[in-house]
Amino acid sequence: MYTLRRLKIPFGKADLDIVMEAYKTLIPFKDALDGLAKLGNKYELVMLSNGEHWYLEHLAKTRILLDFDEIISVESVGQFKPHPSVYRFASQKLNREPNQIMMVAAHSFDILGARHSGFRGAYVNRYDLPYDESEFTPDIITPSFKELCETLKV
Repeated sequence: MYTLRRLKIPFGKADLDIVMEAYKTLIPFKDALDGLAKLGNKYELVMLSNGEHWYLEHLAKTRILLDFDEIISVESVGQFKPHPSVYRFASQKLNREPNQIMMVAAHSFDILGARHSGFRGAYVNRYDLPYDESEFTPDIITPSFKELCETLKV
């Protein structure tokens, strides 16, 4: 809605329903699917998202086709990422210290929030976008999940 309003594009509830229905059929990048499968052989896979929990379960089961060790929605926190409470909640739920968790994302704001909260961070920068200047830089920057797996030796 924010983008539609920002671009001054008129919309109604029916328009939003169409967009939200399309989200159910998103096609993940092949390198992400392959990379997640490889990473899952060595690491616990946790989905931490601003999406609603039912939707994340749907994506995991019908689009990503992987069994995640945990799926965490911000619904449980009442804040959206990159708010620090989201990352603190995840750390507590997983019974891990923040520095034992690596956030992997293809957008910088999530890595910035995770690093600020003490997580490690891997930025899959598939479009070679600039990273926000900050002291909270990613531990790893790669152009794809393939290179991330190579870097992590999986």
